[in-house]
Amino acid sequence: MKNNKNKSNNKNKINNKFIIDIIIILLVVLIIMIFFQYYLDKSRYISLHAYIRNCVIVFAVYYLVNYKWNWWIFALPFIVELVIEIGHTYRLFQLDPEENKTINCYNFFEKISRTHPELDYYTEGKYNNNLKMGMKEAQDNKFKWMCDQGNISEGTKVLDIGSGRCDFLYYAKKYRKADVTGCTISPDQIDTCKRKGIPVFIIDITNDKIPKEYIGKFDVVVLNGSAEHFRQYSNKKSLDEFWTDFFKKIEILFDPNSKNKRLVITMIHLRRELTFNEEVDYWFLDKGFGGSYPEGKYGLVKNAKNYDVLTMKDATYDYHLYCRKYAQIINENKLMKNIMYNNLVEAPIQLINNPYYLHTIYSVRYSWSRQFVPNGNLEPPMLHQWIVLKLN
Repeated sequence: MKNNKNKSNNKNKINNKFIIDIIIILLVVLIIMIFFQYYLDKSRYISLHAYIRNCVIVFAVYYLVNYKWNWWIFALPFIVELVIEIGHTYRLFQLDPEENKTINCYNFFEKISRTHPELDYYTEGKYNNNLKMGMKEAQDNKFKWMCDQGNISEGTKVLDIGSGRCDFLYYAKKYRKADVTGCTISPDQIDTCKRKGIPVFIIDITNDKIPKEYIGKFDVVVLNGSAEHFRQYSNKKSLDEFWTDFFKKIEILFDPNSKNKRLVITMIHLRRELTFNEEVDYWFLDKGFGGSYPEGKYGLVKNAKNYDVLTMKDATYDYHLYCRKYAQIINENKLMKNIMYNNLVEAPIQLINNPYYLHTIYSVRYSWSRQFVPNGNLEPPMLHQWIVLKLN
């Protein structure tokens, strides 16, 4: 009887220790992630997805070290990650704001851009079929086209939504004497824009209310490579519903007395049905970049109900040349070591706090460029278009 009681007491002590250890794991992981998140971006909360994943991994290691080997415990992190991805894919739940993927993606690009002056220009340019052209020259060619098509001249009030590092706005200000403003969701890009003398404000244009001071202010609105990030995969609206609402929402940005009222867009579209390998790439792009593409050549403009279409230009090959040029600069200057060194300190922090850090790396290295390359006898899976609309 006494032995049974001792066994029961020992079992209770083991159970109590196990519960306490679990609580310690939860608290320690939380504290570490909060500290790292403050280093990465103190304006955002930690990723719940990453927190669950990290706790499960630490628990599995703790259990296997302190108790006995168990295949189910070993497999637990993989099972939990699979359940999370199934929930996200089928829109059963969403643990984190999906715009975090886009913010993390462009924060990652900021680190790459610092390794070489040419890599400062990380949107496609206008190469005129000349790969020998430098990235800055190609991008200036594109910016000239955008300014010409947008009818941008001295004093024109321009808003670039998703302004990135403000390269276009800097061009429009310097060469056209335009009155420019940018907005972005990436805090890492704010300082870069301020150094160029460009006023920028933080906003998630699809979810946040447009501040009063920007209503009815602009002659031209620009979406330069940003619009594909606006509608996240988990959005319950159809593509057509989303873009119809979006075009309606941004109408209030235009000055009602302006004779210009042009919307200049550069955006990737789905050209055709994807093969299995292309679907895999598209999945990685969703995780690493965030967003979604309109379907077909007119998938975007058909939803611009109150706008006239002035121009539609196929710039897919220019994007292909840009990707080749980007890789060429990295290879010729042996920049991969510099890129790895620049991310050496941050990589462990990103692996802990960013659930899709490895997906971003894979997307940048492989998936992104394959969008613009023919697949056997098939055309490239994506169509990159430069579009100019005018509000009626």
